[in-house]
Amino acid sequence: MKLGLNIDRKRFALVAGLQIAVLAVIVAVFMINGVALAAFPIAGIGGFVIEADQIIGEGFTLYPIVGETSEQGSSSQAAVDLGKATIIGLRLSKELPVAGGTAKVVITSSGNVVGSGVKLRVTGITADNASFEGLDAEEHYGDYSGDGKVDASDKLDLKAPNVVLENAAINGHALFATAIVIPGMGLDLQFH
Repeated sequence: MKLGLNIDRKRFALVAGLQIAVLAVIVAVFMINGVALAAFPIAGIGGFVIEADQIIGEGFTLYPIVGETSEQGSSSQAAVDLGKATIIGLRLSKELPVAGGTAKVVITSSGNVVGSGVKLRVTGITADNASFEGLDAEEHYGDYSGDGKVDASDKLDLKAPNVVLENAAINGHALFATAIVIPGMGLDLQFH
């Protein structure tokens, strides 16, 4: 009796190689420029996870949207916009299906990550403590357009000039930053 996994090694190597090549291109952009200047949706329900010891944001706005994920054409989400963000203790992770299991990609930083023009699309945010300075939550009146669609960001928003999240975890589906610097970036690929 033969025990263990029966993995097609050629197929596994091809899939893993393609995924590592895509990650290598992303890492090369970070290393060459020191900044990320592109919007990229990362995944579907489950998405990617941003964990941090502390997130300090300036120009915080949160509003409801319907956004796309890799598994759904439309999904209820929250849009989080920050004029400036400082992330202390960054751990960004994403699980990817590969032949015979999963691979987990983990990106870390040895210093404080600083970004501007940060836009996130999320389905969950948790924090041990959330502090807001000048918090303003407002509903707004607006007419429905002729096609029955309403821009939810015109209906409700949550704003604060400053926000601090302690021991935060964010379940994200899209990330855009006009500029972001990740000092001492590390990339770890774990196969399960």
